[in-house]
Amino acid sequence: ALPKVTIISFKMLEILSSELSRCKFGVVIVDESHNMRSTKKARDSKQTEACSRVVRRAPRAILLTGTPSLSRPFDVFAP
Repeated sequence: ALPKVTIISFKMLEILSSELSRCKFGVVIVDESHNMRSTKKARDSKQTEACSRVVRRAPRAILLTGTPSLSRPFDVFAP
């Protein structure tokens, strides 16, 4: 059985992505969600993909950030 609340860093989510992407979460809350963005950096891409796999399986997701604004919408939504 999964715990009611799981708190995990982006790096650990990347490391455990295959295990976590099989779990069914009712709600996923992503803090520092501005880190989920389109980028050419391999490290950022891996973390974004890992987080996206987990978020896609949940019926609800809440993305939080304290960053006032992104420089471009492309940082969040890639073609």
